[in-house]
Amino acid sequence: MEKIWISGAKGHVGSALVKMLDFEKYKYVATDKDEVDITNMEAVHSFCKINRPDIIINCSGLTDLQECEANPDLAYAVNAVGVRNIAQEAQEIGAKLISYGFPFNELIEETFYQKTYLQNQLLGRALLESIRIMDGRVIVSCLDRKAIEFYESVTQDYEGIVNQLRNTKGVDCAIFMYEFSPMTFKVSLRSNEKVDVSKVAEFFGGGGHKRAAGCTLNGTYYDVVNNVAAQIEKWIQ
Repeated sequence: MEKIWISGAKGHVGSALVKMLDFEKYKYVATDKDEVDITNMEAVHSFCKINRPDIIINCSGLTDLQECEANPDLAYAVNAVGVRNIAQEAQEIGAKLISYGFPFNELIEETFYQKTYLQNQLLGRALLESIRIMDGRVIVSCLDRKAIEFYESVTQDYEGIVNQLRNTKGVDCAIFMYEFSPMTFKVSLRSNEKVDVSKVAEFFGGGGHKRAAGCTLNGTYYDVVNNVAAQIEKWIQ
């Protein structure tokens, strides 16, 4: 009897699927984010190692484009990182992967890759002025008030910058921040498996997931970088 893992089982699609399954043909394990956080690769790996599903049906996901735009960190964690984690683990254990049929490619394209001309200008500036610290394992970039006023930019214009910084070869963690009011910085953090940035953000009163988190800090640019870097150093492997 084949075993099925249904991720996102408490959602509309997941709960309906559970009711439709033929229990004489399939054995299933149904989980939601409280049982298995798909954005955490270690949690996904541990679950699959113990349960060894033959088929994985992923019903997790943020499918409302407006919600994704309003919560880009969460959308990236669930729709990109989470899906990738499940896909990698399915390949590792030889399980068949089925994803809930929402327009994932279009959603990711519109939310993360499609940029305005202004967004591309800001991304280019952030990359050009970035620095690497901690033996190159951490990359940092910042847009100060002067730059923000010059470009007349708003929060939505900075989406995707931190992810592009994180894609730099040899980098384990990316810090992107912008000064939305004098001496007050919005900090976005991205990482691979070697840094739990949720712990870093939580220390400063923020939050997020292991690979995508954020917080708000007061001080000078150097104060913020030094404080965040000190916390990253505690958690980096």
